[in-house]
Amino acid sequence: KHGYVTVAVDPRGHSNYGRKFSDANWEQAGKPQTEDLEDLAKYMQQNLGVNGQRIGLTGWSFGGFQTQYTLYTSPDTFAAGIAGAGPTEWENYNSWYSGRTIG
Repeated sequence: KHGYVTVAVDPRGHSNYGRKFSDANWEQAGKPQTEDLEDLAKYMQQNLGVNGQRIGLTGWSFGGFQTQYTLYTSPDTFAAGIAGAGPTEWENYNSWYSGRTIG
């Protein structure tokens, strides 16, 4: 009605979907999730009539990291992003989390 589409995504690596799903980003944090977000952007353009020049991302914590990573590695796919509290220096981040996330 107002020209907005909002989508909440749980890309690969998110917990509570089984071990294979949650381990998808092992030692490659951000990469599989970016592939999922790129696929979603393509799907929305091809099937939902979404303007590809107007797709943005937002996230908090790991989602903030994911937003930064995706905008950096896929700059032509997304027009903008808002990243909140995303870790950028994994070596100094909470060891129990980063050890489980990136190995």
